[in-house]
Amino acid sequence: MRIVGKLTRYIERIVFKFLPILIPIGCWWFVRDYAAKLVTDEYYIGAAITLAPVFLFAFFGAAAKLSIRSLEKYYFWSVLGVFASGGMGLYREWQRWEPFIGQQGYTNQFIAKNLNWPLVGSSTLCLAIVAFIFIYRSDSFRLWSAQKRDKGVYGSAAWMSMNEAKKLFSKGSLVIGEAYDPSRNNKAGTAPLLTFDGMGHLLTVAGSGAGKSVSIAIPNVLNWKGNLVVHDPKGELAFKGAERRRELGHNVVVFNPFDENTDTVNVIDWLSSDSPNLIEDVEAVVGWLMGENKSKGDTYFDDEGAKLVQALLLYLILNPNFDAAHKNLRGLRQILTSGEVEGYLQDICNDADALPFDAPVQYARELLGIINDAPQQWAGILGQASRSTGWLSKPSLCNLVSGNPDGSTSVTVKETLSNTDVFISIPVEVLDTNPAPARILIGAITNCRYKKFRNGVGVNESNRTLFLLDEMTRLQKFKILETALEIGRSAGIILWAIIQDFGGLERYWGVEGKKSWLENTMVKNYFGVNSYDTAKMLSDTIGKKTVTASSVSKTRQDGFGTGGSSGNVSYQSMGRELMTPDEIMNMKVDAEGNPDEQLVFVRNQPPLRCGMAKYYRRVEWAKYNGRN
Repeated sequence: MRIVGKLTRYIERIVFKFLPILIPIGCWWFVRDYAAKLVTDEYYIGAAITLAPVFLFAFFGAAAKLSIRSLEKYYFWSVLGVFASGGMGLYREWQRWEPFIGQQGYTNQFIAKNLNWPLVGSSTLCLAIVAFIFIYRSDSFRLWSAQKRDKGVYGSAAWMSMNEAKKLFSKGSLVIGEAYDPSRNNKAGTAPLLTFDGMGHLLTVAGSGAGKSVSIAIPNVLNWKGNLVVHDPKGELAFKGAERRRELGHNVVVFNPFDENTDTVNVIDWLSSDSPNLIEDVEAVVGWLMGENKSKGDTYFDDEGAKLVQALLLYLILNPNFDAAHKNLRGLRQILTSGEVEGYLQDICNDADALPFDAPVQYARELLGIINDAPQQWAGILGQASRSTGWLSKPSLCNLVSGNPDGSTSVTVKETLSNTDVFISIPVEVLDTNPAPARILIGAITNCRYKKFRNGVGVNESNRTLFLLDEMTRLQKFKILETALEIGRSAGIILWAIIQDFGGLERYWGVEGKKSWLENTMVKNYFGVNSYDTAKMLSDTIGKKTVTASSVSKTRQDGFGTGGSSGNVSYQSMGRELMTPDEIMNMKVDAEGNPDEQLVFVRNQPPLRCGMAKYYRRVEWAKYNGRN
């Protein structure tokens, strides 16, 4: 009895589970048969029979849409019925004409003219409805619909396409990178160069050993067609590029204190006693000489020491009794170490009527008052001035910026403005002790260029000057560079600062100085990023895109005649970084493990991912590729 009971319940479960499924099929046959009886015109009977199940489908479809669960499970079978009606209608018409196809007189035009078009049309409509339903309910359509609905809601960041990059970087001779995406293909060394016309300043940020020289500095030394001033602490750029610069028809000047054949210049030979701006010019020179990063707290000795140096330098330039061989920084240092500084200050006061400016006299009188009233303060002032110019006691550095002891030089400052490339190869160990030699060389050249091309008069494509500043932060804060960053373009000055990180930039330039570099540079590129803070800043700068995610939920119901499972897929849009900090810190590297992909930001343009133009991989620079 127990076995019979179980068997009975099992049969009942099967019957009641599948009986509801048969309901749509029964309804389908019923409406087809009843439709044929209602239509009296034989021509439309086929269409009526075919379209009748559509109303049944509409009923169950509405139930499904309204989530009437008792009827929703018949939805699929209703759709299947519509599909069957459409298929049977077309098949019926095919059976009617199939025996006559190919026989004489039964051309395609004749058959088409005599088709039962209501039947064909209604059958095609049924199939189209089914196709639409399957497309409409497909995951692909729902995903597309969600993406279209929420497009850009959480962000619309996108990468610059390579075709756009080629159009943007198609002029000029400043090398930005190579026109390929390393994450998709490898065309290193063969892809076209992305070149910039220099109509704005540039900034490169890359960690130590990331390839700044081989992918930025050296390629631009080899390719840039205009004048060039290079801060080259390693001496590598002069070694690699001097031959190429001469091939371009440029004179080459290399300032290297450790090379006995170094070029020399009198960095103050442009200061003229006839200039109405002499006071301001001397003040600028003293700033380059003594530094512009004042110590925190009391700056009294810094300020008074600068006044002493300004007074003596002005007197050196204005006094005709000093011969030309002494009107240089060597002569200034000799005065400071002569032990007769008080006497020189007194001479300035005595010659007040002969001097065209009052400034040196005012400074001298103030300092003489300190000597008489506060000798200890005077000792501190003199000590500060002596310490700031102490590097001029080293012959190698002094000759570099003052000329030879007899006053001769290999070049003048003004000569560097005309078809001449300057490499300032003062080693890092010297810069770390005192950056003044490099600062005063760059400052003098920059200032003279301002004077020559004031208001942009005479500036053209051929005489613009690229200041390629490798290890720029070692120069410390530099007022004339700050000015060049803001208004230097009018004088044909292009700054390209190359730094390792923003920490060094903030150390000397401060937070506002860092902002100034970021805001006033037109092109910025980053690679070899090791700092999470920098990577996060770049990720935020790149922005977010809107993405659509899917979630799947499944439910199972147990019950007599209603058991089964169902699933639902929903789509939700959200914002995602176009490139996460982790992805930025793990960009593509070459076979040697060195960075081989960079991020490039151009003002008012989408960000760009592109290859790095390592000079030793390119055929056009093959003759210069002897790697150190």
